[in-house]
Amino acid sequence: MKTFRFFSSFFIAGALFSSCNFEQFLEADSEQVSIVDSIKMQNDSLLKIVQKHENDSKSNMGPKEIYSHFVKSTVTIVTDRGIGSGFYISRNLIATNYHVIEGASQVGIFLKDGEEVIPIEGYVAINKSVDLVILKTNIPGEPIPLAKTPLAIGDRIFAIGSPKGLNATISEGIISAKRSGINNYFIQITAAISPGSSGGPVINQRGEVIGVSVMQVNEGQNLNFAIPAPELEILSAFKSELPRSISDLMEPRQVQNYRAQSSVATDSPIKEQEITEWNEDTRVEFIRACLDKGDPENELPDMFEFCDCVYQKITTQYSPAEIGYLSEERARELAESCALELE
Repeated sequence: MKTFRFFSSFFIAGALFSSCNFEQFLEADSEQVSIVDSIKMQNDSLLKIVQKHENDSKSNMGPKEIYSHFVKSTVTIVTDRGIGSGFYISRNLIATNYHVIEGASQVGIFLKDGEEVIPIEGYVAINKSVDLVILKTNIPGEPIPLAKTPLAIGDRIFAIGSPKGLNATISEGIISAKRSGINNYFIQITAAISPGSSGGPVINQRGEVIGVSVMQVNEGQNLNFAIPAPELEILSAFKSELPRSISDLMEPRQVQNYRAQSSVATDSPIKEQEITEWNEDTRVEFIRACLDKGDPENELPDMFEFCDCVYQKITTQYSPAEIGYLSEERARELAESCALELE
């Protein structure tokens, strides 16, 4: 707009100075506007080409680029029971598998260029049934973003971790399938992982975490699996501000506390809305309402898992169209079964 005004003023002054008639001025001004529009269109096209080149470059990173960008965002998890892998999801939070720290009384991290194991402060979120935990550390790191783009079979991926304790190891493969689990699904990958890789990031060519390495089938070849990133994203949304001690995980669960919260199933917000499908949004909404009612002070470390268990049981047995038939008695039975499973 400023360019248009500049040319307009320039030609008005020129017209007055040379005593051109009004028709000549309009013709000249129209010609200049056409030139300006043409330049603007060329600049816009050039900008789109540059942006497309940048996006294409980012979406086609190879193993060298992935390693150089993200190896320092991965850590080796060291416990008094074994080792595993993990990665930063925010400046002071590290994600890994629950089984990596299960039964441990001491947990620390070892950085790529570190010289000693650094104790963690504790954990801020946990879902044992999905096999994920988020740890807090006072050593800041660069987080790896979680993927927002849909997965596709055949996509090229990279796994970084500490197989057999060999830290900062990268392997390459593809997404070979999606496999359904009891309450979720696993991503089957061909990138090699071994004991010690568990908890490490599986990264796409855009530099986004698509999953968390979790297990491999020893009897087969290239049969490796990862927990989908949305599971980690949901868990992260319900993390506590203050870390809990790892030693708390060794204490017996207070099952009676969960049984007392069975009413969260009957007061579910999903019964009050017209829902056409079960998805991540309905899951998050249910868990949030469940936590607000059942653990408003955030005192029960496994309450997230309990709420998620209730949601999974309800949505497995009832379609959105059938949710109105969920009786209060049946809802309490489902909640009670979740409490028993937490024993």
